[in-house]
Amino acid sequence: MNAKLGDFELARLHDRGSNPGTTRVVGTLGYFAPELTRTGKATVGSDVYAFGALLLEELVLVDLVWEWVRDERIGGIVDHRLNGDNNEKEAATVLTLGIMCSSNMAAAGGATLY
Repeated sequence: MNAKLGDFELARLHDRGSNPGTTRVVGTLGYFAPELTRTGKATVGSDVYAFGALLLEELVLVDLVWEWVRDERIGGIVDHRLNGDNNEKEAATVLTLGIMCSSNMAAAGGATLY
């Protein structure tokens, strides 16, 4: 798998001709680590959390992942819309990485993968 990341959220946050300066949190809140909305300060942990959310979003429906993880039903979690065009080992790796990155421990900076 060759991942390519990009974020175009900031490109559409403000109307044309408006002042782009802001003192409030803006963007896709689902990718923000919980402490980032409180402190307003990005950290390695908040980046790890956002990366985990992105991985889970790309692979499957995030809410479904957490429901199935809580119920210990990991099998069959990959989005069926991929039409079986995936490598199961790669999918399991992405799922594990996404869960690890988007855990509260990762958001607090307690877990890094490098």
